[in-house]
Amino acid sequence: MIFIIKDYFENNAPTIKNYDTAMIRLKITNLHPTTSLSFNIHNITITVRANETFEGNFAPFNTLSVQSSVPFRCYVSSWLNNDELKPEPESPPRNVENLMIHQVTATSVTLQWDPPLYHDGITSYDISQNDQFRENVVNPSVTLANLSPSTFYTFTVQAKNEAGQTSTGVSITVTTLELDETPPTLTVTPSGFFSQSHEITITSSEPATIYYTLNGDEPTSTSPVYSGPFIITETTTLQAYAIDNTGNKSALQSALYQKIGIQTEGIILHYDFTNRSGETNNSISDTIHGVVASLIGLSHDGVSDGYVTDQGLLVNREDYVEIPTNASPLNQLITFENGLTIQMASFNTNGSHWKTVDGKFTAARSDVFIPYLTTTGQQNTRAINSYWFKDEQGQKKSYQDWLNPIDSHAINLFTLRFNTDQTASLFINDAINDNGPRPVPNDFASTVNALIQSPLQLRKDFVAHNQAPEIIVAFAIYNRALTDEEVKNNYDYYQQTEQLIGISALPQTISLAIGESQKLFIEAIPSQYTSDLTLDFQSNNEQIVEVDNRGRIKALTAGTTSVNVMAAYEEQSFTTTIPIDVQLSPSLPPSNRTITEIVINKKKETMVVGEATVLMATALSEGLPFDVLNDNIVFWESENIHIATVQYGVVEALTSGTTTITAYDSSKTIAASFTLTVSERAEQPIEEADILYVNAEQYDIHLDETNALATTNGIQAAFDDALLGPYKKVIFPYGHYLINPTVRTLFPPTNIIIDFSDSKIQIEASEKTKTGYRMFYFTNLENTKLLNAHIYGERNDTTVAESTEGCLSVLIDDCKNVSFESCTFNQSPGFNFITGTIHNRELGEVKSDTVVSWSHFEPGDIDDQGNARAEINNHRFRSSTYLNISGLGSYYLLGYTQGYQGFRYLRSRLYSIYFYDENHLFISSQTYNLQFYNYDKPQAAKWVKIVIYQEAPPADGDTDFNGAVAFLRTIGMPRQCKIKNCHFEENTSTGLAMCGGQEWLIEGNTFVNNKGRTPGCDIDWEDGWDAMALDVVRYNRFTSPLGIILSAGSSLAIYENEFTMSTMKAWGRTQNFRIYNNIFMGKGAITNDFSTQAESILARNIFTDGAGFTTGKEHENGSYQVHTYQNTTI
Repeated sequence: MIFIIKDYFENNAPTIKNYDTAMIRLKITNLHPTTSLSFNIHNITITVRANETFEGNFAPFNTLSVQSSVPFRCYVSSWLNNDELKPEPESPPRNVENLMIHQVTATSVTLQWDPPLYHDGITSYDISQNDQFRENVVNPSVTLANLSPSTFYTFTVQAKNEAGQTSTGVSITVTTLELDETPPTLTVTPSGFFSQSHEITITSSEPATIYYTLNGDEPTSTSPVYSGPFIITETTTLQAYAIDNTGNKSALQSALYQKIGIQTEGIILHYDFTNRSGETNNSISDTIHGVVASLIGLSHDGVSDGYVTDQGLLVNREDYVEIPTNASPLNQLITFENGLTIQMASFNTNGSHWKTVDGKFTAARSDVFIPYLTTTGQQNTRAINSYWFKDEQGQKKSYQDWLNPIDSHAINLFTLRFNTDQTASLFINDAINDNGPRPVPNDFASTVNALIQSPLQLRKDFVAHNQAPEIIVAFAIYNRALTDEEVKNNYDYYQQTEQLIGISALPQTISLAIGESQKLFIEAIPSQYTSDLTLDFQSNNEQIVEVDNRGRIKALTAGTTSVNVMAAYEEQSFTTTIPIDVQLSPSLPPSNRTITEIVINKKKETMVVGEATVLMATALSEGLPFDVLNDNIVFWESENIHIATVQYGVVEALTSGTTTITAYDSSKTIAASFTLTVSERAEQPIEEADILYVNAEQYDIHLDETNALATTNGIQAAFDDALLGPYKKVIFPYGHYLINPTVRTLFPPTNIIIDFSDSKIQIEASEKTKTGYRMFYFTNLENTKLLNAHIYGERNDTTVAESTEGCLSVLIDDCKNVSFESCTFNQSPGFNFITGTIHNRELGEVKSDTVVSWSHFEPGDIDDQGNARAEINNHRFRSSTYLNISGLGSYYLLGYTQGYQGFRYLRSRLYSIYFYDENHLFISSQTYNLQFYNYDKPQAAKWVKIVIYQEAPPADGDTDFNGAVAFLRTIGMPRQCKIKNCHFEENTSTGLAMCGGQEWLIEGNTFVNNKGRTPGCDIDWEDGWDAMALDVVRYNRFTSPLGIILSAGSSLAIYENEFTMSTMKAWGRTQNFRIYNNIFMGKGAITNDFSTQAESILARNIFTDGAGFTTGKEHENGSYQVHTYQNTTI
């Protein structure tokens, strides 16, 4: 039959067409690249996906409705003449496509499908249940109710045309869920007070729809549905309930969030010095009783003192405010019966807080002196003071470090609190004195109320305490002891007086070499607004430097230019400009040796875009090529910095292509190079058939945090089935899992992606909490990836004394290319996530090692063909016999790998190794390798000889191992593994314990409050000792008091991380670290300290708010050092 187009139209909005002539064919094209549209004929709705065309025949129709907000074009056709519109015999329609289970509950299943591409006049669909017709529907979806819980069903969908013909049908199977009669448990942010804004979170114990109101009314099913945390800024009454997928309703939860100013209960005096700009009065009345205070010594010239701005009262060193506390009504209101609290808020706080005119009651810095009566009736002076203060997170710093410094434009609140038991506490801002409530003296009888005996003078200088002007914001006295929370609330309130006045950018000026980068640190003034800023960066000459959206500046060509930093907050905007000078190459200090050669000891010749790796090169000299005490100054350069950059020997792959990487000595006259090839990452698509969707019921996995026995075994059973499948991915359903290490250790499978769908996995407290356990053990694996698993230990259900550091949520050893992404590892009472090693193992295969004995060496060298050189060169010692390496794996390392490892017997850091086949025929050599780094072993190699470089041959070795000075070993360790975008919080021993492994990438993670037991830090490189090498740590955030510990390890790169009141400690056994472009904000548990036993880099880091650093070295007589290039300390 012949069709003729009767109508053509284009539109990008909903369209309805009515035709006098019956139409029978439709062709519609969606012209949008991302958004779908739909149309309706005979009450059948069909979706057309982005950039797709639908074409098909229908039963004769006169009305067409198109629902679209995107561009489309449409052709509507009929037969050539109306006589041919009479129905003719048709073929059965084609089967529906993409039949799937959209939702399943205990008593219902929702099916969805797509009509066939060619519609074939379909008017409806027949639905069968277990081969029995159930119902007919017109739309491509249906919810089938009144099913039985925990029952297996087969559903079939058949397309049906106007003639009553049906397709053969498509079937799908499903098991309904177990009947759930337990209502969800709803948790809301507890009631409380707030001063500016407050985040409200509502969570359910299981997947559920949460309805809530914010006006105190009881919510209904028409109330707003909770979708995520939200912010309130006014006093609010929350009410909420949840309904789970089976209709169970939770109990109603209510909470009251009250917005407050300063505390008012018990306040007897309050002076507010704000919002008085331009006033010249020499008196001020308090807001409670109208008590008039005098302003002494102020000129009110509008510049040097007085109410210069609305911030408060600017007083110079000799200016003060006198309050008649000894007159009515204050002399009747100020008592110590219920305790007493005195608070003073100010900017640029320094020196004296107050003194009484008679000098008996004084406060300056963190020292208070007040008179008291002794038990014998004498008057004496009581000192109340503390050096250390701590906040509610346990951060401990000195008074001076907690104090917001002069010109920070941040407010300070000094609080003296007399407790009801006559002890006393001091606060600076929201930190309380660390030495606890200050006890009364042994001869204490009562406090002398000096306030009612003599006027009180604010900021009155005595013994030359005052060093600079100060802006007084407020002063208050309460005739009761405020709680710690009330003190904090008052501080939060006073912070509202801080006004955003600008931004600061560090470094203020920048000097770079081509290919180098510098990370900027942008802070609001005052700093509390920093997280609220919207930042943008702009290079004023993109030929010279480029800058990304994280504020990382990269030098491209030599020249001078600048970068603009633009910040916006609400209606305010600020811009600052940073001048930049780019040189061809950096200026390096000269070596104290005569350099004759550069050798690259560790390189990577192929990389994938986005990867980073650490290189190692050594500058050699005549005679003894290199000694442990020598310097080793090397400069790196990339021929094409658009393909890959190299800074301090750390390569970042940017785009596909090739470039030459070169290492130079400090004079840039001696060099070594290699070619690096960068390629795009090849992602292999995963088909549906390659995915195992875990059915919780089938595996007896409980999703409500119950039955740890069944759930633990069920997870392992799913792991095993995924491996046997074999599947490429296993997806677990969302839920709250409870697991127990006494049931078993969980062994994930190899070569598979494991996705826990953002589930919480709680480790149950058990007897093993006291003895230690391995919960998830990653061993003998390649290419396994763990996603969206939120693993919690039992820290909250035990104590430090009742638990052990051996509680391991995750242990990984003997693996390659295993990654952890978007996971949580929280609240472990032990080391939490730990790496490990196994001697003589490679991916599960047992290997054997080779002893390198001191007696194996003789004077001499080996030539490029593997033959012993006839001439004897000093400082070179070779193997006198062939060493059998047939027991090694595909890779090996050389070093003394017993106990604490190190260079106990073999001083030479460098060695050359010559490989021979089973017939002692030379294969190849590797010259100037480094001890403790992994290297590939030639496949056919069975024998080796070794050359070492030192003043004299080793004279002894480990008598337990035939005089071993080193071993050639294949050590099963995690290699080329990754931890990305994960969260580590409140773990007792460590967040992450790096105890072995090489070439890790630790990127984009957050570490919070990991402490409680030694070492008590975020990440600790320790028990892997010298075999830990080439790890990259970047883009992470550390907020625990002790962030990173480097007990040992080689060529570790730590860059572009943020440390907030968190520190780093590198011990002297560490070698060749590269720590650069990090930001350290505030002091942590200790002073940042960076020590080494080989040339290391500490460069372009920014230390602010009292953070600083020291450096050191293991050998005092060594020529190497920690090179400190262009660090910024504020």
